[in-house]
Amino acid sequence: MNLHNYKQQSAVGKAALILTYPFAIGIHWSEWRRMKTLQRLIKRWISAACKNPKGYEAECVQEWSEELREIYGK
Repeated sequence: MNLHNYKQQSAVGKAALILTYPFAIGIHWSEWRRMKTLQRLIKRWISAACKNPKGYEAECVQEWSEELREIYGK
């Protein structure tokens, strides 16, 4: 939570942030789990993708890499 934005909120805004904060934790936790799954899959399949760059494994690794970039936001 950005403390600067929190201080600028009205009392109702602060209450809304406090009440909805646990939902945000659940969203971030699911993103973290998906990120770890993608990293594990990429690590497992990268050698096969390097051996056959035009194959099915390479396509899967590319899709997972793009999804991982979306999660990281980079």
